[in-house]
This record gives sequence, structure tokens and C-alpha cells, in this order.
Amino acid sequence: VQYSVGTMSGVDFDFDSTNAIQTKSISSNTTFTGSNYSAGKTISLFLTTDGTERDLAFPSGWIFQGSKPTAQAASKIGTLTLTCASTTEASVRCAYAVEE
Repeated sequence: VQYSVGTMSGVDFDFDSTNAIQTKSISSNTTFTGSNYSAGKTISLFLTTDGTERDLAFPSGWIFQGSKPTAQAASKIGTLTLTCASTTEASVRCAYAVEE
């Protein structure tokens, strides 16, 4: 089980990281990537947008439970949880919610 809290650098989700809970503030449209996929790894991201709505893009293989977000409203905090089931991009299951 991972307990470290860290600030995400760049936009790559490194599933080999010990930072299971991460934070990221964005001030532009953002494309996320992933690396070091590994079964059983989970990352939760608290994503904060600045004063402008920002477009979001994710790897095509990731599977979202519910709606896949294409943008996050201005000045909001969203929570994105990623769970990796194996060693491939297509094994990543995602859940996203944003504050109202």
C-alpha cells in the first residue's frame, strides 16, 4: 500500500511512483500520459483548474467508469482515480468527479 503524498510533475502518471495521492494545478489545456503500468497500482489525483475552463485529454486505452471528462470548469477541483490491472495502458480503469 502506498501512502506518500506528492505533487505531480508534468502530466505523466508514473505507476511506479510511491505517491499514491497526487495534486496538480493546471493553467492550460492538458494531455495526460501514463508509464510503468503495473498490476495493483492506484493513483488518486486532485486536479485544480485556474480561472479558466481547461480541456483534458487522456490515453486512448484508458477505460473510464462513467463519463470520460473532456474539460474541467474554471476554479474547480476534480478527483481522478486510476487503477492499473496489469502492465498495459488498456488495463487502466478510471473514475472522475468534480465539485459542483
